[in-house]
Amino acid sequence: MTEKIQKSLEELRHLAENWKNQVASLQSEVNALKEENIQLQQDSVQKSVQIEQLSSELNQLNLALKATEERVVEVPVGKSNEEIDELVKEIEFCIEQLKQ
Repeated sequence: MTEKIQKSLEELRHLAENWKNQVASLQSEVNALKEENIQLQQDSVQKSVQIEQLSSELNQLNLALKATEERVVEVPVGKSNEEIDELVKEIEFCIEQLKQ
């Protein structure tokens, strides 16, 4: 009976040691996940700040674009080559008339 008790105690010690190792392993994993979570939260905060900055910059650029659009003066479309040729001919005719 003593041998059987000793064997059972040894099995229990072995099980306890295995559980202890598993708990330690899981605790290490939990700690690593906690650190990763903290890092991800910090990254999220930094990204939020960056988004706010970019949004503000976008708003400023949109305002500058509107101001620029308001200052733009439409340039009338230039004369076509045919119209210019006609004007040149008229001017040349007028010059010839003046010479006579």
